[in-house]
This record gives sequence, C-alpha cells and structure tokens, in this order.
Amino acid sequence: MVWMFALLATATPYFETEQEGIRIRAEVAASRYTWTITNVSAPPVTGFAIDVHHTYDFIAPEGWDHTEPRPAGEFRAWARNRAGAIGQGRSAVFSARVNSRGAILGVGSGRIETADGATMSVAEVWRPVPESTRTRLI
Repeated sequence: MVWMFALLATATPYFETEQEGIRIRAEVAASRYTWTITNVSAPPVTGFAIDVHHTYDFIAPEGWDHTEPRPAGEFRAWARNRAGAIGQGRSAVFSARVNSRGAILGVGSGRIETADGATMSVAEVWRPVPESTRTRLI
C-alpha cells in the first residue's frame, strides 16, 4: 500500500490532446510547465504559441527562437529554418517556469504553425492562468 502511494505521489501529472495530426502533452512538475509537441501526421511544425501568466525561464528546442513575455502574454517559439521544424514522427519540448504567486493551473488554447502556412488552434491545453481574486482571498 505504501509503495503504491509513493508511486502515485511521484507521478508527474499531465494532460494530452491530439488534433489534426498534432499531439500536445502538457506536464506540470513543481513550478515547471512542459509542453511536448509531437507531429503524428501533419506537415512539419514550425511554430508553437500559448498564453502564459507569471512565467520566466523559457526554454525552446535547439534551432528555435522564442519570446519571453513579462509578466504575462504569449510564449511564442518558432523554428529558425525548415531543418529545425518538427517533422512527422518527431517531438520537441518547450517549457517555462511559473512564479510562486499569481498563477494557477488552467486551460486555454495553444497555437501550432506548420511549414505549409497553416495555423491550427488546439483547445484545452494546460497552461498557467491568472489567479482569481476569490482564490487570493481564501
């Protein structure tokens, strides 16, 4: 029984969604949000964006550039060239650290851009959202 509790207590919570050949897995561990983008069957992925709140220490894969919104805004990353794009069957990891106050786990849409110029909105992706006034008063 104790072993199962330890296993459950150490598992990293995550949420995964797939849409139009793109899978996004969002994980939260301590104060780090991580988004793993997997190209299942879409054209090469050249961009990823998601609104964030009270975040810093942004990380994008090698070969990608990114914005650093302060204190809130859109975390946006893009491949410097087609060689850095996420091709079919490949994955890439993006992450940001959230400040210790002012943001909580929430959901929102992420945005994926592909090499053919298409932009896709992916609903219900885990992300840091503003803490409500009601939550702060408790």
